[in-house]
Amino acid sequence: MKKYLTISALSLFAFGTVVSCTTDREVIQEVPTPVDYPQVYDVKGVNFTANNNYSYNKGFTKPMLDQDYVVVYHQSGTLTNGKPIWEPVPTTIYLQNGDEVDYNYDFSVNDFTLYLGGTNTSFTLPEFASNQTFRVVLVPAEFGKGTTNNLSKMSYDEVIQRYKIDDSKVVVLK
Repeated sequence: MKKYLTISALSLFAFGTVVSCTTDREVIQEVPTPVDYPQVYDVKGVNFTANNNYSYNKGFTKPMLDQDYVVVYHQSGTLTNGKPIWEPVPTTIYLQNGDEVDYNYDFSVNDFTLYLGGTNTSFTLPEFASNQTFRVVLVPAEFGKGTTNNLSKMSYDEVIQRYKIDDSKVVVLK
């Protein structure tokens, strides 16, 4: 009788193992990217005032993916051939009187915000606060795989070349 119970128990265990072993194969589907980038935007005519807390906010037409990155450049001048000079943001401008003017930014998957700040009130001067131009570059995380470069310290041309971003069709944000 003991043998019969042992054999029955082993049979039930073996049958249960065979029946319960299924192959749940996870089907992975490629989801189309809901964003249009890499993309390069120009933000022209930005006016930093007390009324907007010396900031400028703009939403993206489509949300970015969580792991993607935004790099911002401030047009600090123009070359003799008309080509803009792009300075990476954040940046600090040191004035002769000892004051500082700071441009900075932050971003989320939905928008970005540009900031103007500094010491005393020098940053409110029209040459720093009025009619400013910025270039915003959206960089997909997959472009940055395996790199240790700090995008915020790379020049505009370095980012465009390194990540093979087509900047011939810059979109002007209003």
